[in-house]
Amino acid sequence: MNVFLFFQVIEGLLQAHPSVITSREHCAQLLGHEASRVLHDRLTNDTDRRYFYKLLSEQLHNGFRTRWTPMELEKTPLIFGDFLEGGSHPSARAYRFVRQYDRLPQILEVSSCVLFCFVLFSNLEPSLIFSLFVSVSVVES
Repeated sequence: MNVFLFFQVIEGLLQAHPSVITSREHCAQLLGHEASRVLHDRLTNDTDRRYFYKLLSEQLHNGFRTRWTPMELEKTPLIFGDFLEGGSHPSARAYRFVRQYDRLPQILEVSSCVLFCFVLFSNLEPSLIFSLFVSVSVVES
């Protein structure tokens, strides 16, 4: 693993607020999420992915005494995000474990529309950005 990937994992760990990470299990979930986000996403074949989950399961057990099998980690991903509060101001959002997978498509759809509008039109006047967002939302309804 190169140093850049290691620092990406560390950077992700530092996004979590102490009020959210309150137990050994929360720490293990966060580390599992960050390792998966940074490392697993770069793997290109099933053999490597299975080996990744085997190593992750072993290391989480050794460090945090978890009992998650490689199969459990593969079938039920550990997901953290700061987008669960919806339209909250970014500074008010907490990077927390996602428990309700069924809500993710709806939340991500709204978040991606806002992000898309921000990236494309960030140099425009705020009133014009709002108008474009409302227009896109009405058309999609």
